[in-house]
Amino acid sequence: MHNKSSLVKSSGLQQLVLDQLKQSNLELQPTLIVGLSGGPDSVALLHLLINCQSKLGYKLVAAHLDHQWRKDSQVDANFCRDLSQKWGVPIEIIKASELQIKPKDPGSKEALGRALRQAMFRQVSHSYNNSKIVLGHHLNDQLETFLMRLIRGSSLSGLGDMQPFNGLYLRPLLQVPKSQILEYLVEHNLEYVIDPTNQSNLFLRNRIRKVIPNLQAIDHRLEHNFTRTLIQVQQANQFIERQTNLALDHVVIRSQIDLKKLFILDQFLQNQVILTWLYQSKVQFTPSESLLREIFKFLNSPNGGTHQIYPNWKLEKKQSLLSLSERLE
Repeated sequence: MHNKSSLVKSSGLQQLVLDQLKQSNLELQPTLIVGLSGGPDSVALLHLLINCQSKLGYKLVAAHLDHQWRKDSQVDANFCRDLSQKWGVPIEIIKASELQIKPKDPGSKEALGRALRQAMFRQVSHSYNNSKIVLGHHLNDQLETFLMRLIRGSSLSGLGDMQPFNGLYLRPLLQVPKSQILEYLVEHNLEYVIDPTNQSNLFLRNRIRKVIPNLQAIDHRLEHNFTRTLIQVQQANQFIERQTNLALDHVVIRSQIDLKKLFILDQFLQNQVILTWLYQSKVQFTPSESLLREIFKFLNSPNGGTHQIYPNWKLEKKQSLLSLSERLE
C-alpha cells in the first residue's frame, strides 16, 4: 500500500510526464529520442509521450539496442519495430556489433550493457541534432541503484546521482513506483516483452531487485521513506557543491591552489575542492579514496616537486602553490 500523498497515482502519470517535460526546455528540442527496450517501463513511457505530443509539439523517435547476447534477441527488436510502426513512431534499431563507439574496459557485463546503451543513445542523438533522450527509469530503479552504490561504498554524491534532467537524458518517471507503471499498462491494455536476462543472478541489480520485496514486507512505507531520504541526500549534495565552489574560489589563484588556504579547510572539504579542481581542469579520472590518499600524501610531503597522477597529467608543488599540467600528445 503506497502513501497517496507522495506517490503518483496511475491516472496521473500523463500529467506528471507533461509537467516534467515542460521543465526541460523542450522548445529547444523539437525531437525526443525514446529508449525502447520493449519492456514494461519503456512501452508505458512511449505511450505516455505520444499522448503528451500534441500539447508540446515535439517529434518522437524510438531507439532500440540489440545487445545480441541472446540467440532470440531479434524477437525483442521485432516487437519494438512492430509497436513503433503501429503507433506511427520512427525507430532506430542498432546492433551492438554495429556501434561506431566501442566502450573501453567496462568491467562487468552489467557495466558493458550500460556502456553500449550510452554509446547507442549518443549515436542516435547525434543523428537527430543532439536531441534529448528520454528513459523509463522509475522509483524502483532509483532504489535499486541506491542500494547497489551503498553496497559498493559509493560517495554521498553517487548515492543521489540519478536526476530527472541530466545532460542529454530526461527521466520523467523517477518518482513513479513500478507497480503504478504496471497498473497503467493494464489500464490501457498495452503489451510488452520481458528480457529473461532481467532474472539472471549474474547481475547485481537483479539480485537486489529480489531483495526489495522482503524490505517492503518489513515496512510497507519503503518507497515513501526512500523518496524522503533521497531528497535529503540530493539537498545535502547541492549544499556541499555550493560550499565547495565557494571554497575553491577562495583557495585558487590563477588556476593554482594555495595550499596554506586549502589546509585550513575541513578534510572533507579539502577532498571536495581537489576533486572539483580536477574536474574543472578537464582531467579524465575516476574519483576514489585511493586517488585522494595518493594526492594528499604528495601534498603533505615537506618537499616540492612533481607527481604523476595519470599518464598525461602531473601535479607540481612549488612553495605553497599547487599547479596541474597536461602533457599534450
